[in-house]
Amino acid sequence: MDKHQSKFIFHNYKVENIVLHWNPSYQKEGSIQMKFKLDIITSIADDKTNGTVTLKCNIFEDAEVNNYPYSLSLSIVGYFSADPTDVEEISLENGPTILYPFFRSVVADITKAANITSPLVLPLVNINSLANNTDKE
Repeated sequence: MDKHQSKFIFHNYKVENIVLHWNPSYQKEGSIQMKFKLDIITSIADDKTNGTVTLKCNIFEDAEVNNYPYSLSLSIVGYFSADPTDVEEISLENGPTILYPFFRSVVADITKAANITSPLVLPLVNINSLANNTDKE
């Protein structure tokens, strides 16, 4: 293996769940304050070389109550592998960082296709600061 090649391998991702609920009573009143919480769930297989990282997010919860144009619930799962001594630590630290750009892309694509408002582009975030929202399975 090349000394510059990572021992951590990203294999693929899948959209696990996506639900967009349009709020037909939405009344545009200026700019909308972005509100979302990102949850990170890591899981390591029994073989200790494979793992998954799941990113889950609810955007604009309670759209009707809060006068948001829609509510969006999304979860995606990334599939990774690494050396058995490193897979848990690397999955927790690098997995979400690798997966988040795909997550942002799915949000932008689905909100564009919904044609309710302008496409929503999630902000860049410091994944390490979200460690308190991380669960291990």
